[in-house]
Amino acid sequence: MSTVVRNRFYRVLSEAIADFTEHGFDSQERLDRWVRELKQAAVESLVPESVLTKALNEALGREFRRATDPRTLQRRHRAVPLFKLEQVKPRLRSELDRRILASASLIRLNRDASVERTLQRFVGWSTSIPSGGTRAVDKRETNEDIRRSIAGLPFEERRVIIDQGHKLAAAINDIIATDAGAIVMTWHHVMEGGGYQARPEHVARNDEIFVVRGNWALEAGLMKLAGRKYTDQVDQPAEKPYCRCWWEAGYTLRDLPPEMLTAAGREQLAAARKQIASHMTERAIYV
Repeated sequence: MSTVVRNRFYRVLSEAIADFTEHGFDSQERLDRWVRELKQAAVESLVPESVLTKALNEALGREFRRATDPRTLQRRHRAVPLFKLEQVKPRLRSELDRRILASASLIRLNRDASVERTLQRFVGWSTSIPSGGTRAVDKRETNEDIRRSIAGLPFEERRVIIDQGHKLAAAINDIIATDAGAIVMTWHHVMEGGGYQARPEHVARNDEIFVVRGNWALEAGLMKLAGRKYTDQVDQPAEKPYCRCWWEAGYTLRDLPPEMLTAAGREQLAAARKQIASHMTERAIYV
């Protein structure tokens, strides 16, 4: 919001407050006129939608590049080969496009709601002033109270963009884990800065292993819950506002703690390790 436009909105609101302080709510025409002028000034005070859309595209684009960086992918999906990650990238790009459209729609709805809340506050205040006016109004305090939604909107829009970036990263992580057949997910808590209050339940969940419901190892009788919860029994990373926690996916029996393996699972894991050791011995002989 430019200083000139912001000051114009402040000025129009100040004039409306002064008018009602002097005359009170004595006619619907007076109220309708000020509501029209305030709405126009409020809309003009907002950052142009084209500028906000550009900022949204840039922010989510940066988050997409960070979330799909090979180093990030290898940290969160260690057992998935890079060629497999490359194969899923078109789906990830579609998720980016989907999130941009959804985020733009959310911001637009928030803007409309903020303008409406401002007008509602004005109408609520102005209709409380008796016909003939009053001297009991603190005009500056009233101005600040009525325009609170509009004044705080730029900050809220930045927070929405940041939060949507977190949700994009979580969605990318989930797409890869689902596509590659994850069997467990380990929760990692991320402490936010800037006054963010960590959710106690998220802190307590740090490094806890959760089971993907219906995964191939469960279906094959190779693993058991062993007192663990399913991933769908808790809120997901970035599901709650401004959460930056993330899942680390596990794909093989080697990713399970011993107590989660069934007898058949232990046998299969032992056989796999024996086969790997045999291959390593053969390679050593030929070298």
